[in-house]
Amino acid sequence: SNLLLAEDYKGVRYVFSKQPTVKESIVSEKKALKRNSIGTQPFGIFTGRATLAYERFTADDRIGVVIPVSLTFDPIGVLYNSQIDSSSNSSKRITGVNFITGMDVNFYLGRDNGIKFYMGPRFRYGTDLFLRGIEAYSFQTQFGLRLGESTGGFVQHISIGFGFVRILESPSGSLINPKQSYAWYSINYRLGIRW
Repeated sequence: SNLLLAEDYKGVRYVFSKQPTVKESIVSEKKALKRNSIGTQPFGIFTGRATLAYERFTADDRIGVVIPVSLTFDPIGVLYNSQIDSSSNSSKRITGVNFITGMDVNFYLGRDNGIKFYMGPRFRYGTDLFLRGIEAYSFQTQFGLRLGESTGGFVQHISIGFGFVRILESPSGSLINPKQSYAWYSINYRLGIRW
């Protein structure tokens, strides 16, 4: 059992010991995908919306389902206060708050983890106090870019949507016809964190 080498009369050597093998263990550290995101739309404040949006990503990071909730308020008299216009035709501030909610389904395309193009349907329902208290629902198709790695902590969404809005109730009387559909678009920016 301790024999390492033998040599016969012709000079041929026989090696019985095994060469020590070095096993290299390659440890690949794969960062865990962060499948949840919560974000806000900071520029929505200027149009009377304070929005929080939760997004859940699939395990392969190709689909995201977004549930937004917006508290709406009338910024006229708060953010936009004009002391000059005192006529009877000037817009009077609507007091109180209301809500808008809905759902988005984002289909993410591309291989680059840092920047991904996405598209998908977008649905909203609620009462917008900035638009003088109109209750409506809208369907859109949105196209956008997601900035931020799926394993990172921060994420940004920039999108534009095209579709239609169906007005259910309008306190503006004959200015806007209720029970009518109109073309609709939106421009959105969302800043969020992932976990």
